[in-house]
Amino acid sequence: MVKRLVLLLPLLCIALSANAQEGVERLAPFAHGAGRTYAVTARGLDAVGLNPALLAYGTPRAFELVIAPISSFGISSGSSLSSINNISSAFKTDSVTGNSTLLDQFYHNQVSADLSARIFGLSFSTASIGTFAVTWDVHAAFRSVIPDALLNYVHPPQDTANFVLGTILPPQQVDVQGVWYNEYGISYGKTFFAGSEPGDADIAGGLTLSYVQGIAYMRVNPSSFVSFHEPGIPNPPQSHTNIQTQYSIQFSTSDAFNGKLPNGLSLDLLSGSTAGSGIGVSPAIAVSETPVAGQSPRWRFGLSVTDIGSIRWTSHTDVRRQDSANVIIYTQPQGGGSFSEDSIRSYLKQLGGKLDTTDAPFTSSLPTTLHIAAALDLSVLGIDIPNSSLSVASEFAYGFTDVVGSPQKGRFGLAAIFDRPSTSIAFHTAVGITTQEGTTSLTVALGAGIGNAFFLDLGTSNISGLFSSTGRPDFAAGMKILF
Repeated sequence: MVKRLVLLLPLLCIALSANAQEGVERLAPFAHGAGRTYAVTARGLDAVGLNPALLAYGTPRAFELVIAPISSFGISSGSSLSSINNISSAFKTDSVTGNSTLLDQFYHNQVSADLSARIFGLSFSTASIGTFAVTWDVHAAFRSVIPDALLNYVHPPQDTANFVLGTILPPQQVDVQGVWYNEYGISYGKTFFAGSEPGDADIAGGLTLSYVQGIAYMRVNPSSFVSFHEPGIPNPPQSHTNIQTQYSIQFSTSDAFNGKLPNGLSLDLLSGSTAGSGIGVSPAIAVSETPVAGQSPRWRFGLSVTDIGSIRWTSHTDVRRQDSANVIIYTQPQGGGSFSEDSIRSYLKQLGGKLDTTDAPFTSSLPTTLHIAAALDLSVLGIDIPNSSLSVASEFAYGFTDVVGSPQKGRFGLAAIFDRPSTSIAFHTAVGITTQEGTTSLTVALGAGIGNAFFLDLGTSNISGLFSSTGRPDFAAGMKILF
């Protein structure tokens, strides 16, 4: 039966298409909502892994603590984590079935998601020594960018007409990646050069060293493709479609999660089980105006290169590959009637390739990202607000590695920030915009502090997604204790 076969083909095409700086960024919730200007607006522990030089400016008290459940977390989610688990599980099977509901989730990159959590963070700061910090973060991310042309071709009900008519579709390439890891960091920031008088420049430097514990990984080789075309009139003439494909999908999972990933927020995400390990490093500098005593600098410049490093995967490092397949599918089988179970299995076997379980280790890059940012207090322009400040900040970020979470083709952000410091109840807020890959989003951040002892920050880089049933929800929050 034609319909039965074409219901199988959509998920096969997805299987053909089948690491996280975005997560680190969402652990700086205020900066995230302030136009994603991390390299100048991240404060205290939020600066770890983004611009550790900002640690040099300290906090109102010597110690800063983040510990679950008083912690930091961020999430950007399209479809649910359970859907991602179902998809990732299907990639490893030879018997694949799917439906249009599952296929719908891949449109407009909606199935992509990432989440992160800071389980523990502690910093200690003194004016003479600088600031030391230790952190434990969890990151998970999944990205699927599949051309709409391919999704439309294999989507019911138009797929039936496409297969029957032998509609041509040129080679389509996809981007599907997933990664999940724990990151344990040690950071240091200090002002190494201080100006002798107000108006001079202070120069601070910082470094984050990370040990990365990989838990799960999946990636489609970027050269993978699938195409549909009519190879000529067969003998005898019959309706048919010719599918050509070549692909490679690489996996690695720890023993604890081999074959099944968590399908929601749970303690499973804190797993100590490992599928590999690696090292990351994030160097940074910050240059600020030497301020008048008791005041904040009127301008600041930040530069950082984050997550330089890689993960070497060694556990369950399987590869599903199809070196070359050229399969002619007749939509009206010889002799009439419907497709047999054997013919369907034959088509699936030809398209499904082979699963190599020899467990050969491989290495994946961390999402190395450049951040260049600047901030200006508008008092420089004569805009003064008693006991408060109004400033603008901007940042350009560029990803050097083509891995999930690294901003492709660059990202620009701009924000206006209002800050009212106080030893009793402090308040700050920001509104901004970001532009990335042709998409512009509105960002918002809110934060408050009580007695220089407890701070809460909230931020989103896509406020419209919070109020739309079809948008991508994006939310970050952080809670800290100072003592």
